[in-house]
Amino acid sequence: MVTDMIKGSYWIFLAWMIAGAACFSAACTHRETKKDSPTAASDAVTQQKPVGFVHTVRWNGETLTVIAKWYTGSTENWKRIAAANPSIQPNCIRLGDTISIPEELVTNRNPLTEDFVRRFNKKSRQPESNKQPAADDTEALELFGPKQKTSK
Repeated sequence: MVTDMIKGSYWIFLAWMIAGAACFSAACTHRETKKDSPTAASDAVTQQKPVGFVHTVRWNGETLTVIAKWYTGSTENWKRIAAANPSIQPNCIRLGDTISIPEELVTNRNPLTEDFVRRFNKKSRQPESNKQPAADDTEALELFGPKQKTSK
């Protein structure tokens, strides 16, 4: 029974990790919209005037990395986008958030598609199972297993 509980906890934890639950704040979930959040009124007061191209978060699974890849062509630009949006927590983007993208970074003005978000997240979660060990590694590899009893 205890092992069943441990196995159940493991699967719950694994599902949580796969779902991309990167928000550690109790007031933030990816399914929560900005207007539904308890801090929406205070966010409206503190939100700064957008500079550059403006994107509104519409899809679950959007991250600054996904947004950077779509609009700028490089995932590395997420840091500059985060710096341009000091009121946004980079690891906790909610539906309805508006993200300003510096004009000099923008290479694509088409709206971000749900299909791109899904494909990007699916690709980033795939393990690199096709890696072959280096030739030197296979020679130094020692296998281990059960020890055999020796008779005395």
